This record gives sequence, C-alpha cells and structure tokens, in this order.
Amino acid sequence: MGVNPELFMNASRHHSRHILLVEDSASVASLLTHLLRKSDFAVTVCQSKEETLAVLNNPEAPAFFAAILDLQLHDCRGTEIIDTVLEYRIPSMVLTGDTDPQLRAEISKKNIVNYFSKRSFEEVKYAIEAVARLGRNLNKKALVVDDSKVYRGLIAQVLENQLIECLQAADTDAAFGILTEHPDINLILVDFVLPGMYGDEFTIRLRKKIARKDLVIIAISKATDTEQVARFLKIGANDFIHKPFSFEEFLCRVNMNLDNLDLIHSIMDLAHKDYLSNLANRRYFMEMAQKRISELQQRGQEYALVMMDIDFFKKVNDNWGHKAGDRVIQEVARLLNENTKGSDLVARFGGEEFCLLLANISAAGAWHLSDRIRSAIAAESIAYEREMIQVTVSAGVSCDPNLSLEQMIARADEMLYRAKSAGRNQVHIDQNMPNPV
Repeated sequence: MGVNPELFMNASRHHSRHILLVEDSASVASLLTHLLRKSDFAVTVCQSKEETLAVLNNPEAPAFFAAILDLQLHDCRGTEIIDTVLEYRIPSMVLTGDTDPQLRAEISKKNIVNYFSKRSFEEVKYAIEAVARLGRNLNKKALVVDDSKVYRGLIAQVLENQLIECLQAADTDAAFGILTEHPDINLILVDFVLPGMYGDEFTIRLRKKIARKDLVIIAISKATDTEQVARFLKIGANDFIHKPFSFEEFLCRVNMNLDNLDLIHSIMDLAHKDYLSNLANRRYFMEMAQKRISELQQRGQEYALVMMDIDFFKKVNDNWGHKAGDRVIQEVARLLNENTKGSDLVARFGGEEFCLLLANISAAGAWHLSDRIRSAIAAESIAYEREMIQVTVSAGVSCDPNLSLEQMIARADEMLYRAKSAGRNQVHIDQNMPNPV
C-alpha cells in the first residue's frame, strides 16, 4: 500500500478524536458509533457519497482524525468513496462486507490504513480497536534495521501508514547511532542477516541496555529453522516474523506487541502514580529521588527538596464535601505540573501534602519557584458544582547537599511547619541557606 506523507503529517498535527463514519446501514452505523464512543471518539455519520462531500466541504466540520468507510453505498460503488475521502487527506480504513478478491486487490493499491471485514462482530470490534491503536501510535517511534532497501522501505511504509514515526538503518552501526540520537524509540524490527553483526547479536546488545518494558524487538528472517526462532525469543526478541509476510499478519503482530507494551506501561503507572492526582506516589518518589540526586551530584548540579501542604484543607472537606476536596487536590497537582520541569520529580505524599525534588536549581531559584507556585495556587479559583473554591499552600525548602534524602525531607518538613506557624500561605527555606528574598 502506498503512503502520502502529507496525509499522515496532517493527522499527527491536529490530534483530533473525531471519526468520519461512512456507512449506509443504520443498524451497522449505530453499532459502530456506540463502539467508537466507548473508546472516547466523537463520530459523524454519513450514509452516502453526497452526504460525505457535504460534510467535508462544510467549513465548520471537525478536523477528522480518521475515516471508516463502507464501499457499497447507494450513490457509489467500489473504491470511489476511498478516493473521495483521501482527497481531503484523512487517514482511512475500509470496513466492508464485500469479500471479492479483485476488489480487495484494488483496495490494496490505495493509500488506506487498513482493511476489515464485517463478517463477524469480532472482526468489527477488531476494526474499532485498530482505530484506537492508530490514536496511540501518534507517540510511537520505530526503527527498521535491514540491509535490503526494498524490504526496509516496505516495512517503513506500512508502519508510517499506522501513524508510527519510522527511522531506517541498513546496518547495526547505523542502528546504534540512531538509537543514541532517538532514545524514545519504542519498536525495532531487525533482520537476521545484517552487515557487520547478525540480528541475534544486535538483539543481545540491545537487551543489555533496554528492557522489554521499554522496547519491543521483532525479528524478521527468511529462515525456517525453528531453533533460530527460539533463540531470538530467548535472547530478548518479543516476536518473530518470517519473510515473505502478509500485510495482515505483519500488522496484527506489530499491533499486538504495541498493545502489550502499552499494557505494561499502564500497569506501571498504576503502581507508581497516585490515583487521584496522577502524580508520582510516595513509594515511587522515594525510589526515584535518590537516583536523581546521585545523577545530579555526578554532574555537579544543585538541587532542592520542597514539602508543600494545602492550608486548612479540612475546611474544604467540611464545607463542600470530600469530592470538592478531591477536586482541589487535582487542581493543585495540575498547577504543580505546569510550573515544574520534566526533570523535576513531583509527588503526592499523602492527603493534602506534596513533595518536589527540583533539579539543577540554586537555593534562591528553589525559593522563588516555590513562591511562584504558591502565588499561582492562591490566585486560582477552583470550580466545583456551582461554587468557586480558593485555597492557599505553605511550603518548606531544603537545599543542603550534605543531607541525605531522608534528612532533606525532614528539614523541608521543619521549614513547612515554620511557614504554617508564621501564618500560612508562605515559603520558608532552610535557615542554613542565604536569604533569597
């Protein structure tokens, strides 16, 4: 299947959750709309080519993330509706009851994302799952390692059709260089026979650096030796695909492995994140903070630890109820995220208390940042039902590099207590540090 790069760059840009569904059967359209909405997509249904064009030419129409197209409409047949929708640069999937091999061959020449049958409810559900997978692929990046330019280009083309950013390498040296420049690669497809190093040795070296939870490796080979397949899987590959492969099998295996990777990350999030605030939980903070501090010390960078507490939080629960208190915690967490860097570590320690490890920052910078967060929270009006709730926070800061993590927490806690005692809605810093004000 060919690919129009501009088509998929457009889809990546708008990140819409709106699906164009072209289906002339009211019952099928109702089922598909129900399933798509369960996956948090909005749906616009058209029953004909004429209606589809009216929607697409409407300047107030939403930016469609993708389209699902039936081919047998009362005012057009065959692949005509595909060509029509693709002119508007909308990534399109075909869902049809027509299983004619000639039509299928004609469809395969189009710039579509995928092709599905209506023969069973399970196949229809799989099509909806593929739409959801397409949305998740927008933050996925792949690397194809194959010395055959033809196969490398074919695999990259299929992956890019799935909105996966794809990089290519003809040998392992180039592959390692790309991995250094792009540490966010999620998926590697590697041929067995490569110049300089076989795919199994490449896989062994990769797995010494990157765990299965962070990277999917799929081996590809013409070999039929089952021992070779087993070896690849034992040394760290997630899957194995034989050349030549079918488009459908390839996509099924790639999607299955990416689904598993997402599931692992979801489970890790549940273990590491606080369910209410979506910040790191206390246990994860304690695990990661010491590692971060060691890294900062090795680089000779300063850091600070901040304990922050919502003032008079009990009054929020007493006056408006615990759901209002939950809302306040979520909004405070949002403001903490918005006012810190990606290299900072922010956690909900429990109840209304938060802890921040600020990276590469001076004592004065830590105080000013904490005070800016304090001001932002004090200025925020938090909507709950018909009420507007305002809260303040107090904070304590510790910047002494001679203290252990536990000692820094205790010291910041002491500074927090002083801020509370001095009247709340203020920031106090370790008295051993120079006054930043």
